[in-house]
Amino acid sequence: MSSRGSGSSRSTSTVLTAVNGGAQPAQEREVTLTLTGTPRRSVRQRPALVVLSGPHEGEVFKLKNDGTMVIGRSQNAFIRLTDDGVSRTHARPVARDGQLTIEDMDSHNGTFVRGDRVRRRALAPEDMIRIGGFTVLKYCLIDSVEEELRRRLLAAALRDPLTGVHNRRHFDERLAAECAAARRHERPLSLLMVDVDDFKAINDRHGHRVGDAVLRAVAQALLEGVRREDAVFRYGGEEFAILLRETGLAGAVRLADRLRKRVAKLRAPGAAAHGARITVTISIGAAAYTPDLADGDLIERADAGLYRAKRQGKDRVVSAG
Repeated sequence: MSSRGSGSSRSTSTVLTAVNGGAQPAQEREVTLTLTGTPRRSVRQRPALVVLSGPHEGEVFKLKNDGTMVIGRSQNAFIRLTDDGVSRTHARPVARDGQLTIEDMDSHNGTFVRGDRVRRRALAPEDMIRIGGFTVLKYCLIDSVEEELRRRLLAAALRDPLTGVHNRRHFDERLAAECAAARRHERPLSLLMVDVDDFKAINDRHGHRVGDAVLRAVAQALLEGVRREDAVFRYGGEEFAILLRETGLAGAVRLADRLRKRVAKLRAPGAAAHGARITVTISIGAAAYTPDLADGDLIERADAGLYRAKRQGKDRVVSAG
């Protein structure tokens, strides 16, 4: 690209040259990036599958040059997806003779490449692969810079910028996936709806900067109080949601009460600068998934518990049975 005007002109060009003499698409390869006026540098490109849509949107899975990779819902899958339409062992990317091939593993809903259902198909970079009900993958060659960029974009898409926990969009996707898994495997699942008590009064009295500090402190307390397999989301405003895998209602209530006590010990950072000591409390509604519930019904049930906790005096946990 060149620019012209009354000042000096500058020409910039980008050239990609394979250093290893023409590596095949399925192999890792090193390329030299030459930008006019800058030093030459090498970047190493690796084959990868990038999730374009579905519950794992934005994730990058770097591929290995062997036949052990399996895509599916199984715990042992190399690329594990929670899409309800994905079979336990759905498909397998296989690298042979420098060529990447996707093989369907007798999946229920099939594997599609460029819109065609396939049993086995050789892939070219940028090919789209659809499996299950929602998941679309793209085969591409990426370097470490692009991989980091994609991870940053994923974090921006799925995280709440203020608190750092997952956002509402990701909650909707995860709730559907977790309910489907609980239904399929007949495993317990619970939901907590959490609300910061009297948050409007905190904002009105101390200002939004203190209010933001309160939300960040509460989010951190919730994150530190749950297990690694649990997930915390900012549902909206001063309300949070927590999905608890492998947890029935009694266990959810016990955890919720521990979280309530943890938050009650907080002293909101930033409040001291305003000459204030703020005691923060939360109210929590707990509900357990049952096969007769739709995803939205589980939210309504937990919300009903939260509403009753507010009516009964706040700073408490109420379960909806």
